[in-house]
Amino acid sequence: MSYLSHDPKTCSVCNPVSPQEAALKAKKAEGRAAMEKVKAQQAITDAQQTKEFSLLLATVYGEALNSATLIYQDKTYTSGKIRPFVNPRNKKVWYDYPEELVEKIYRFGRIKYEKSSISAWKAVASVIMNRVNNYPGSPQTVTEVITQPNQFSAYDLKNQSFCEVMAYLENPEENKEPKDLNNMLQYIKPVYYSKTTKTDATAYFSPLAQQYMYAKGSYRMSASDIMIQRDKEGYEEVEGIGLLPTDDFIFYKRR
Repeated sequence: MSYLSHDPKTCSVCNPVSPQEAALKAKKAEGRAAMEKVKAQQAITDAQQTKEFSLLLATVYGEALNSATLIYQDKTYTSGKIRPFVNPRNKKVWYDYPEELVEKIYRFGRIKYEKSSISAWKAVASVIMNRVNNYPGSPQTVTEVITQPNQFSAYDLKNQSFCEVMAYLENPEENKEPKDLNNMLQYIKPVYYSKTTKTDATAYFSPLAQQYMYAKGSYRMSASDIMIQRDKEGYEEVEGIGLLPTDDFIFYKRR
């Protein structure tokens, strides 16, 4: 019975394996195992990058849209509380009258809430990327940059825009896609994955939002105070980014 089931082609007795063939087979097996290990490690890296990119995208979205949303929604705010402020470096008066400032804020809010500048999106993302390994002891990853305390209000405060993006990215089937998110994603991806940054700036702030919140008593420093502080700290304004008049950002780098 055993003879009838015998297959000479697969029989190890009839077809003995030479030491060289055995070594080759073992080497191939080792190669396959090493390849599988590399694939598993790459899958972990990809997952980590996907998670980190999601955090970056949500932060940029929250930073770019939040100030306009806050200003636009607070329609009860009165113009008399805000006063003009001056850029200490070029002595430019941003607004001559409080009424004009508030009108600009409301108009800015409506415009920016509808669609933010692509240049602003990329510049905010670039600031985050530029802070990685920027100086000895600086954060080593994008996640470390964003999660540092008191650096990015969208993350610190977990504002509505930030939370909406994170919820959607974690569970797109159960959550509505935030407006302009897919468009933003296409421009932020190269900044993260290819390191194609828009600017060499490492800091920024929003002067209109800062002045607005200062006038309300929510912030202790006015926009002028921030500008003066940046100057004392050795920062200079970065120009040529391509921002629109509706972008409430001033970008800085070290002199």
